[in-house]
Amino acid sequence: MNENKLDGLVILKTAKLAGGKFLIEQLDEDLIKIVKAIRKSPQKGGSLNINIALTPNSSDAEMITTIVKIANLKVPVIDAVPILSFSSKEGALHSKHPSQVEMFGDSKEVDKSTGEIKDISSKTNISIIGKNND
Repeated sequence: MNENKLDGLVILKTAKLAGGKFLIEQLDEDLIKIVKAIRKSPQKGGSLNINIALTPNSSDAEMITTIVKIANLKVPVIDAVPILSFSSKEGALHSKHPSQVEMFGDSKEVDKSTGEIKDISSKTNISIIGKNND
């Protein structure tokens, strides 16, 4: 009679999800998701819960239904890096203060279509007071 005994490990190994997939397979996949995310963001942890619900299935509770599921999967998320920007009166965002006057001209520009930073410095000589420009 002991060969039919359902202990916790046997229940976990034989439990199936609605699609027919074994719960233990889902557990493996979820653990891999958590570990991969932790490796990308080592300061954060993840977790999951294995929920085993037992409910009577007969008036004398001789038959019991067991439902096993994975719940509360928490995968760590990598924090976004904030972007500091300045707003104009029109509501647009700018990488530099829109009303700030450039003293020597801007030598870099961001291509709005690609995000590429381009050097646009001119080849003109700027005289520095008190210095000879040969």
